[in-house]
Amino acid sequence: MRTPRPEEIRTPDTLERTVEYLIKRVFCQENEPLNLVFDYVFDRLRAVRQDMVLQSLEDSSACRILSTIVRFHVVSGYLLSGFPLNKFDPQINRSHLLECIKSLLILQDSNDSHCDEREQMGAIYILSNLSSPEP
Repeated sequence: MRTPRPEEIRTPDTLERTVEYLIKRVFCQENEPLNLVFDYVFDRLRAVRQDMVLQSLEDSSACRILSTIVRFHVVSGYLLSGFPLNKFDPQINRSHLLECIKSLLILQDSNDSHCDEREQMGAIYILSNLSSPEP
């Protein structure tokens, strides 16, 4: 795999603006079926996370991005819970939620983040794992 050139990777500020746009403008659309909007936003947010990994982004902007993505997965899980499995897979959503929240909690600890959001994310992690045999 080749290393991407700097002009091929979005800056942290651009990543934050992309996430904000996806959540505030795209995910809130009412003229498309929610599961299709979810699929599109889910895919784009995954691309944002890939850019973060390529850049080794581990600062406060990474925390803000991941906390928004975590909330996206929580809300999506609720809003799409009544959809059939062929339109929304709650296990895939839950898997990505847990992946994001674990990364976020580690980042918050390494960035010495002692705020209400840290407690909220910890609570979401615990509640999301109630039925899981894994820690």
